[in-house]
Amino acid sequence: MYIKRRLYISNILMIIIPVVLSITIAFTMGFVLVEIFDIGGSKKIEENKHYESAVMQVKQSSRLWFGDNDLNQIKLDVNRIAATVDKNKVSISIYYAGTPVYSVGGFFEQQITGKVSARNDHRRVIINNEGIYKESIGKYTIVVVDKDFAVKLGRTKEQRDEFLFHTGLLLFVLIVISVMLTNRFLTRIVFNSIATPLDTLVNGVHQIRDGNLNYKIDYKVEDEFKEVCDDFNDMADQLLTMEKAKEKDDENRRELIAGISHDLRTPLTSIKAYVEGLIEGVASTPEVKKRYLETIKNKTDDLEHIVNQLFMFSKIDIGDFPLRMENLKIGEQLADFVDDIAEEYEKKGIKIVLGENVKNIIVSADRVQFCNVLINAIENSLKYGNKENNLMLIECKEEDTNVIITMTDNGPGVPEEACEKLFKIFYRGDRARSNTSQGSGLGLAISAKIIERFGGLIKANNAANGGLAITISLPIVLRGENDEENINN
Repeated sequence: MYIKRRLYISNILMIIIPVVLSITIAFTMGFVLVEIFDIGGSKKIEENKHYESAVMQVKQSSRLWFGDNDLNQIKLDVNRIAATVDKNKVSISIYYAGTPVYSVGGFFEQQITGKVSARNDHRRVIINNEGIYKESIGKYTIVVVDKDFAVKLGRTKEQRDEFLFHTGLLLFVLIVISVMLTNRFLTRIVFNSIATPLDTLVNGVHQIRDGNLNYKIDYKVEDEFKEVCDDFNDMADQLLTMEKAKEKDDENRRELIAGISHDLRTPLTSIKAYVEGLIEGVASTPEVKKRYLETIKNKTDDLEHIVNQLFMFSKIDIGDFPLRMENLKIGEQLADFVDDIAEEYEKKGIKIVLGENVKNIIVSADRVQFCNVLINAIENSLKYGNKENNLMLIECKEEDTNVIITMTDNGPGVPEEACEKLFKIFYRGDRARSNTSQGSGLGLAISAKIIERFGGLIKANNAANGGLAITISLPIVLRGENDEENINN
């Protein structure tokens, strides 16, 4: 249940429950008071069988008395009725015009006499802790008194008032306590529903603060905190990813610095050695001096090439390298590319063959940089492939929403663990690490960045029949006929 709903229900219950408890307590105590005080006197009077018998006989005899108001006859009937009951528990009195004229069991208090005689109806009443029944017959009034009523009640009027006051005070205290307990109970429930997840979040924050980025909050309750805990876990995952990326960047940075240092140091060492040879007169003849100077120039060219490629890689890596993206018919582009370079590279020692190719498939790419990517792969095979009968097969196939370009040579391939490292900056393999003339190790790294900017993917793996296969995947933009508008848009 959501916390907002809990608060809403809790506020309603804080009103309803105290009201219900108060009504219940009041009803219960009222019932107890009725039992104790017998409001109306009916229960106490009914418990006195002598009183009930006397009342019933007076009612029956009153029918005869209405016809004959003879006092003597009334006295005789009263004596007869009194003889059937206990005079210690019941008294029967006769009043004439409010004045007592006869009694069996004794008259009751004078102040009560006036009140009774002033009433012309016949009914049961309770006056000053006395259960009374009166019957009016002309000028005569017959009064039956339950003398046992006040004794059974056991309280005077003053005691009863005091008892009612304390009972009312107790009722008020009980109602206040019920309200306080209800509010405390409901408040604790709502507070726990907030405090528990807050403690969980605080513990999670402390775990992240202490570097435990693998920590996850396991929170199952479907409330507002569930979304917060899920976001916390997502944040922890992102922090962990960033931390791993930072560690990888630090590692790459160290490798980059080591690679730059190594690749710059090698030609610089050669340049320094040849310059010292010229200064110290080691090159004594014009021919040797010329050879020294040409070597220095070549090493300088190597340095310039490394710096240029490093600058290009940095610009592409930060997204500051301008690309002229256009729609290319990839099949035609590959065919033209192979026609243009096949003869040149065959002279260099590698034969380039175009195999399976696609038609009417359009991708978005920078034409010049795409060709540079292909040349980097060819140069890699030229340097590390077979020294004789070196061959590269280029194929292009359509696969779902992508076009797949595969460049496979017939060389020795690379160790499996090296496939993922080929596109890392300055990676060339141990056998070529010390020879910068075979390349700076930036070519394939630059290719990976370029293909990434194209929205594609490049990877390397050993071919089934031997050799290294470099696979380029590019998203298809359009499929159609040779339409000039499609190519240029």
